Amino acid sequence: MNCLLRKFYAETKRVNGEVYAKKSMISLRYGLQKHFLKTRKEDIINDESYKTSNEMFKAVLVKLKKDGVGESKQKEAIAPEDLSKLYDTVFSTETPTGLQKKTIFEYLYYFCNRGRENIRELQKEDFSVSMDSTGREYVTVRERQTKNHRGDDLQDNSNKQGRMYDRPGDPNCPVASFKKYLGKLHPNNPNFWQRPKKKFNESDETWYDNSPVGKNALYSFMSNLSSEANLSKRYTNHCIRATSISTLDHQGIEARHIMSVSGHKNETSIKSYSWYKHKFL
Repeated sequence: MNCLLRKFYAETKRVNGEVYAKKSMISLRYGLQKHFLKTRKEDIINDESYKTSNEMFKAVLVKLKKDGVGESKQKEAIAPEDLSKLYDTVFSTETPTGLQKKTIFEYLYYFCNRGRENIRELQKEDFSVSMDSTGREYVTVRERQTKNHRGDDLQDNSNKQGRMYDRPGDPNCPVASFKKYLGKLHPNNPNFWQRPKKKFNESDETWYDNSPVGKNALYSFMSNLSSEANLSKRYTNHCIRATSISTLDHQGIEARHIMSVSGHKNETSIKSYSWYKHKFL
């Protein structure tokens, strides 16, 4: 078995012929370890009999790092023309679907969410609308357990301090559309993301069914939106986060303030994003 694993670590590749990234290789070996511990009572990572296969595994990781394969790929910000297209053709406050898409996008943007970071678990009670000392309204969200902020319960004192401010007089005001979306949700369902009704009247009090949106639809939100709006490329949810960080940077916001919104631990992580200048968000 040691010889087979040694060969496997050296030669395994994805279906498309590309090598696995460092993190993927580590996860792969961990999965194999769990399997063999359960089926054969053998520890392929710590047992001396698997020494040469583990040496091969370490050598593969060294090569991946040298080739840059193991490096984390930061997501690209959404191009300004694609953002304009979304607001001109897809986002709307007049339909359940258009309103929800705008709300999802602006939630990911203003709160700098990683794209899958507890988005499915959001509930109405996680949000609050407040007013600052100048009289401007803003929305905040209570942070749940996340990738970088572990905890046993909801965390009100997270490192992330994002606020979504109103823009009075602007038809694209994110707070106005947020409040409309919240008011149109089904009253008997606590989930923040509910399925849009297929048939509706604009005057209906409720625009959404008493059932949650599926996690796959939320996780692939920006990818599906890219196809629907015929954007210049297929973006992911994480690209919205990159756009947010990019915008803050171009506005001259200090890195420490950006970090308070994004949850990053160091400035290097922020500077590794692709940069575009966005004027209207």
